[in-house]
Parts: sequence; structure tokens; C-alpha cells
Amino acid sequence: MPMLIVISNVPRSSVPADFCKSATKLVASMIGKPEAYVNVSIVPDAMMTFGGTDEPCASVVLKSIGGVGPGKNNGHSKKLSDFLKQKIGVDADRMFISFSDEPGSAMGWNGSTFG
Repeated sequence: MPMLIVISNVPRSSVPADFCKSATKLVASMIGKPEAYVNVSIVPDAMMTFGGTDEPCASVVLKSIGGVGPGKNNGHSKKLSDFLKQKIGVDADRMFISFSDEPGSAMGWNGSTFG
């Protein structure tokens, strides 16, 4: 049930067509869950700043039932930062990434929850 949300001021025209599919593969490999359970969204063209400037920046959230937490998030941060630099041109020092290890009861799917 990993869920990756990327909000960025990068224009839609700068987001590659394969962004979500590529991010799905990355998150599945990072977290160790099947791609079928990974949800990815990107919100380009956001009115946002980072450090007081409107140069390319992003707010990123990765939620999962397991697979994130101390001892894992540094590696996840590096992989996500590298990916976002490569795909949409946002530097690692122009984004915050929030990691959340969710209880199964907090995540709904298919009319129920995972816990």
C-alpha cells in the first residue's frame, strides 16, 4: 500500500510521460511491496516556494504500511531525491520528503482497511 505524492512547481510540460510508472517501480523496489499496491501521483504547476524562491522545488510524501522508518529513510531519501532530480530536475536541497509508517487500520482500500 505504498503511496507517493509529489507536489512541485515544475511545469506539467517538464514531467515525463513515464513519471508515474517509473516511480511505481522505484517505490515497489524500495519498500519491498508489489507494484500492484503502489499508488503514485504528481501535482505539477503548484504555486510554491522553497527557501523564499520559486526555483524548481517539491514537497514529497511517502506513506506505507511498513517499509519505512529509522534505518530505512536515509536510503529512501537518497533514491527519491536522485529520481526526482533525474525525472523533473528538482535538486535534493530544494525538497522536503516526509515518511510515514501507517497502521493498516489507517489506510482504506476496496471498501475496507488493511488492518
